[in-house]
Amino acid sequence: MSYNKQIDRIVEYFRKQEKTPDNLKIGAEFEHFVVRENDLSAVRYDENSKDGIRDLLSYLMQKGWRGNFEGDNLIGLEKDGSTVTLEPGAQLEL
Repeated sequence: MSYNKQIDRIVEYFRKQEKTPDNLKIGAEFEHFVVRENDLSAVRYDENSKDGIRDLLSYLMQKGWRGNFEGDNLIGLEKDGSTVTLEPGAQLEL
């Protein structure tokens, strides 16, 4: 296959994914590293002291958020059209 034909196929693939002007939306993402106030060290997902990210997500479930699980691991939350997800490095994304 020629180089130009390859480029055309790649462009065609992305064009098929385009949204129509009446279906465009803008969203915002906010990513947060959760750190300890005293030394700014990162809080891990599974802390021994019950102060980990999993505990924070579990607490929010008690406040009405619905949990998303991967096996036994709580990896995200949903409520009223908003989501909180667990990102690499135990970041939280809203």
